[in-house]
Amino acid sequence: MKIELFGKVVEDPDNDPCRTTREHLMLHGLDFTFVDVNADPTAKQRIKDLDSNYSRAPIVLVTHEDGKLEHWTGFFPPRIDALAAQKQAA
Repeated sequence: MKIELFGKVVEDPDNDPCRTTREHLMLHGLDFTFVDVNADPTAKQRIKDLDSNYSRAPIVLVTHEDGKLEHWTGFFPPRIDALAAQKQAA
């Protein structure tokens, strides 16, 4: 599986769902690519193509081995936990 985390580099470490999502992915040993939406000019269009209602970071995009896409916005531990379980089962 390929995981991309679209987020922002934020100065306030106490209120940063992007940082929290990164940490939770790392805690589970899940490899991911971080895409800074402020630095990557194509990132905002890629997000809009996924779901035009996404307006807040982070956005997590998972491409599964079978090509199926899974994506969500926000810090969502149960979804990350499920990815970790899938990785362990593989």
